[in-house]
Amino acid sequence: MISISSNGIAYMNPEVQKFLMIHKGRVSITLTLDGNKALHDACRVFPDGSPSYDIVAKATRHAQSVFGLGKGTKLTLAPANIIHLSDAVKNLYESFDFDGVHANCVYEIGWEIEHAKIMYGEMKKLADWMLENEVQKHFYCSLFDPIIGKPQGIEDNQNYCGGLAGTMLAFTTQGNITPCLRYTQFNLNNAQPEIRMGDLETGIGNDPKYDAMIDVVNGITRRSQSTDECFNSPISTGCGWCSAYNYEIY
Repeated sequence: MISISSNGIAYMNPEVQKFLMIHKGRVSITLTLDGNKALHDACRVFPDGSPSYDIVAKATRHAQSVFGLGKGTKLTLAPANIIHLSDAVKNLYESFDFDGVHANCVYEIGWEIEHAKIMYGEMKKLADWMLENEVQKHFYCSLFDPIIGKPQGIEDNQNYCGGLAGTMLAFTTQGNITPCLRYTQFNLNNAQPEIRMGDLETGIGNDPKYDAMIDVVNGITRRSQSTDECFNSPISTGCGWCSAYNYEIY
């Protein structure tokens, strides 16, 4: 099986379509469509500043009809687009064949208390709309997952988002194998060396330098990345982090 996550810009290219048709049934493709045009185009623009929503929306509808694109999608929230949260989720429900959305905030710097206030108001509007129209009976939104907002025990010490070496493998165009896509050089913004677990020539962990890195990645835990305030927080369930971003910055 091949799992591909894409911004969808090149999806309609003949070469891409040929690849997908040849491997139809073996490819799981996820296209990043951030809710509605206003939210998506607030962040996902071309280098010249032109928007990309219309291109990705067309690609999403094609992927749904031809390749059975999954019923769920992922919505990425950032300070620049948080004001569009409620309308974005509504659009995914009303305009596309989705039965759920996993929405999460970016971990990078830029968030202020004012953004939290805006998000609170947007979530209230979204909750009212879902309840008034009984949308919650057949549409999942991760922002309202009942697991959120509870304490965790000290035994809940696993890393977040896969995290362990080998659970979210990524392969670079140079043939290097990394724990996940975020540990690749271009995603680390050249701030830190790429973390590698192996390569296509030697495999995974068949070299002392790779073995050492695997041990380091497997040693990352919730405790090792949390202050006492975070680790003992009474509302810590649902909190997430990115070990690769922590590595890049710290």
